[in-house]
Amino acid sequence: MAGLSVRRRFLENKTGVSAIEFSLIAPLLIILFMGLGDLCTAVMTQLHVDHSAEGTADLTSEMTQLQQSDMANLFSAASNYMEPYSGAPMNIRITNIYYDGNTSHAYGQVYWSCGQGALPPYTAKQQFTTLPGSGKGINYVLWVGNATAINTSVIVVEASYTFTSPTNYIIKGTTTMTSSAVLQPRASNYIGFPWSGSATSSPTAPASTTTTGSATLTNGATCNYAT
Repeated sequence: MAGLSVRRRFLENKTGVSAIEFSLIAPLLIILFMGLGDLCTAVMTQLHVDHSAEGTADLTSEMTQLQQSDMANLFSAASNYMEPYSGAPMNIRITNIYYDGNTSHAYGQVYWSCGQGALPPYTAKQQFTTLPGSGKGINYVLWVGNATAINTSVIVVEASYTFTSPTNYIIKGTTTMTSSAVLQPRASNYIGFPWSGSATSSPTAPASTTTTGSATLTNGATCNYAT
């Protein structure tokens, strides 16, 4: 009888059941927690990359002419948009593409382009039938066949960010996040670069350019431009 009593007490003893249940679900909870941390950080980083491209395009479109120091500041601003994440993995390319008024062709040309790292500048006067980064046709800004659009331009900003997972749990290694933004200049048909004239004088019309040049900014970014 004593043996039966011991066995009954053993079978009825529920001490440690909670610990056993927790040990069964803990691995799933840890995987869920780590996964959400990875994915949420990735989503937030992508939003900052989008904000960086859009914000940089917005700042650039407000200008009428840019000195080399102004362009370097735009690159700094693009990195600052990534806060609280590191701006070091950010690469930006800022390009002004214009339509020269020739209705016999459906392309725009690079007036100037500045880029760094994975996004080097485009060649001055390079032709595009679609806006870089966006995939939108060049007639996105109603250039071709539109007399009011002759000698107009758009600012195209492309962003590339190397994302490294903080946990390396769900997203392994590094992932490249990209974004782009397209805006028309607000104060003029095109934005002069590099600029050394007075603040009130107008930049050279890109349609009249015949030669090209290049420059290296203080932050290491390089630029190609028509002169």
